[in-house]
Amino acid sequence: MIARLEGVVVDKTDDEVIISCSGVGYVCAVSVATLDAITEGEEAVLHTYLAVREDALQLFGFSTKSERTAFLKLISISGIGGRTALGILSSISLNEFRDAVLTKNTTVLQKLPGVGKKTAERIVLELKDKLADLHVPTSGVQHSVSTLVVQQETLAALTALGYQRSSADKAIRLALDAQPTLQWKVEDLIRASLKQLSA
Repeated sequence: MIARLEGVVVDKTDDEVIISCSGVGYVCAVSVATLDAITEGEEAVLHTYLAVREDALQLFGFSTKSERTAFLKLISISGIGGRTALGILSSISLNEFRDAVLTKNTTVLQKLPGVGKKTAERIVLELKDKLADLHVPTSGVQHSVSTLVVQQETLAALTALGYQRSSADKAIRLALDAQPTLQWKVEDLIRASLKQLSA
C-alpha cells in the first residue's frame, strides 16, 4: 500500500498531478483543494490511497490527512467510487461537507456532482456518526447553507460555459470571501465569479 508520497510536483492538470519521488513519477488523482495547495515545480507531500481493481491500479492523493479520511469514508458507501468521492470533495469544503452531513442537509448534498436524492440520504445515514470527530483545519470564511446551494448552481453554470472546474471553484470562493455577508443569488455570483476569472 502506498500511503504517502514526498517529492517534486512535475505536472498538474485539472484533476491529476505527477509527483516525482526518487526518480519515479507517480500519477495521482486529486481534488481542487489539493490542486490549490501544491505548486508545480515545488516539493509537496501527498497522503495517498491506492485503489486496486481487477483491471487497474489508481492512486488518489490528498494534501491533508483529513481530506483522505473523508475520501475513505465516502468510498465506503455503496455506489460511491473514487472519482465520485473526489468530485464531491472538489465541490465543497470539508467543513461544509461535515456540517451538511451532521445537520442531515440532503438539499446541499444533492447539489454535489454524482449525488442524487438516494445517495444523499445514504451519505447522511452512513456518515452522520462518523464525521463528528473529523479534524478539519479552519480556514477561510464559512458560508450559510443557502449560499452553499447557490455556490453549487454557479459552479454547474460556469463548467457548462466551458470553464475548468478547478478554476471556476476558485473564482467562486474568491467572490464569496470578498463579500461574506451578502445574500447571494445565482446570477450575481456568476457575474462576480466571471470577474474573478477575467482578472
